[in-house]
Amino acid sequence: MFEDIISRLREQYLNEDYPSHLLMYSGGKDSSLLLSLMWVMLRSLKPEQRSKPVHVISSETKVETPVMTKYLRNAMKTIQMKANNELLDDQGNTVVKAHLVQPEMKRSMFYRLLGRGNPIPTAKSRSKWCVQSLKIEPTTRKIKEILEDSMRNEGALKTNAYDCLMHLGVRSSESESRKRSMLRHQTDGNEYFAKHGTFSNILCTHNIKDVTTDEVWFFLMDYEYLPFGVKVIDLKETYGESFLECGIKHEGEGKSCGGSRTGCFLCGMVKAEDPMLLGLISEGYDSYKHLLEWKKLLLAMRNDVRYRELLPRQQYRKQEQKLQEQRDAQQQVGLFDEGEYSNKHYYESFERANYEYAPGAMTVEGRKLLLESLLFIQEEMDELLIEEDEIRAILNCWQLDGVTVEREELIPKWFQYDGALVLRPDGKLNRKETTTITPVYKVKIEFNTGESSMIDFLRERQRFTGRSLFYFPEYEEYPDPGLVYNYATFLVCSPGINSMEEAKEYVCDWLGWGPKYGASSRSFKMGANYLLLTAVRDAVKHTLERNQGKDENPLKIEVSENSEGQCELAI
Repeated sequence: MFEDIISRLREQYLNEDYPSHLLMYSGGKDSSLLLSLMWVMLRSLKPEQRSKPVHVISSETKVETPVMTKYLRNAMKTIQMKANNELLDDQGNTVVKAHLVQPEMKRSMFYRLLGRGNPIPTAKSRSKWCVQSLKIEPTTRKIKEILEDSMRNEGALKTNAYDCLMHLGVRSSESESRKRSMLRHQTDGNEYFAKHGTFSNILCTHNIKDVTTDEVWFFLMDYEYLPFGVKVIDLKETYGESFLECGIKHEGEGKSCGGSRTGCFLCGMVKAEDPMLLGLISEGYDSYKHLLEWKKLLLAMRNDVRYRELLPRQQYRKQEQKLQEQRDAQQQVGLFDEGEYSNKHYYESFERANYEYAPGAMTVEGRKLLLESLLFIQEEMDELLIEEDEIRAILNCWQLDGVTVEREELIPKWFQYDGALVLRPDGKLNRKETTTITPVYKVKIEFNTGESSMIDFLRERQRFTGRSLFYFPEYEEYPDPGLVYNYATFLVCSPGINSMEEAKEYVCDWLGWGPKYGASSRSFKMGANYLLLTAVRDAVKHTLERNQGKDENPLKIEVSENSEGQCELAI
């Protein structure tokens, strides 16, 4: 069977229709088998027959387990060194080119999670951006680069519609979904050829599609060193104790136990009790318990409303644009501001809060807690988990959100998390997913500004204090006197706050109305207007209740300033 595959590879390589060849190498058992067979075939050719490059492409996400990262990097170096020694053409040039691709900085996992605050994709997520950003985009970028070089060098010799042949180490017995996918892309007339999902000028081959999992392992175990130079024992270590049992125990069960052992350690598609990490821990990688705990923390904080922004970024931008338009037109007049607009005009034009619960990115506070916890486990494990240039890029990203943190201000320490506070899509408490036992208090604070101005002020306080408070913007109105205002219902859930009085004091401090956090002139103005507004509200409510059912004159509100500069209110 393997001799037949090698013969087929030789025929495909010598076919003049394909100027170059690509082989996708993940470092796993299937791609290792395919590369071994390709290597044996190339080694059997005469130097003058090795006239076409074979590009071996591997993708590193930078969030694999340390053992997998080291294995993959060493494997790619070994492949290139061995090719330089034994797979040369008649001009002495190396035929095999090894390419290890990585995501661009601003598309990397840590930048998107800890820099921009994108929630990690889970099985329930609509968007699975991680696969696209970490694997597909870097690989596609390298393929385009190779195709451009190939077209420059071989364009005049091209004889068919394809610029290269891509060799994929996929097998029908991996899973039913894999089998269906292979059949869907299969070309007419040849069961081993398939169309590429993205590139119309690339033809794919599935040369090992009929090989069983047992046959893969028994082939690989015949070697101490695989033909391309990698030690079989190193490959074995990436699979752990499932090296043999993987095929023998699970063959025909419609799932691959091997694939789950070489993924990203923080993968949100896999449950918090990650089988890959648990398996590695049980096999002696004791320090990986830190990776498991960090992943649990990441997933728990993902849906914790205390660490999520009120709105997605594009909604914040719309609010900022609206506020700027209001300022330019000078149409947003305060309830107690003097101006040419009547109270009636103010009531009718007031920008009422209209909010539907749809939280945005993780807050900078949450991102900082996660980053410091990651730096802590990096020290504990004595492994490089995040590079310094990534940390710098993350800090620069926070500056775009209005928060400046210097590198020396990041202290490696573990965040003592008190459990998640999770809300349902309707904004009510999700009792099933909420795990914190910390009391939750709702504190209502009134604002006499429009929705955009209120949200802008609260974002300003979030940046100023470095702390986040989630809230629900709402409005209340009394048509008779023309009174309308917005208010925010803050959710306070923090260890050490055990009464409504403490919760309200905390909110007022956060707003700059108390001694704990600093205040700005804007905070003072908001505080003064809050006191006036609550006085008006209470008086209006009292008067309306007193006049209920009576034919009284409409309410009128008058605000004036006496000779001592004090505000006098008359209703």
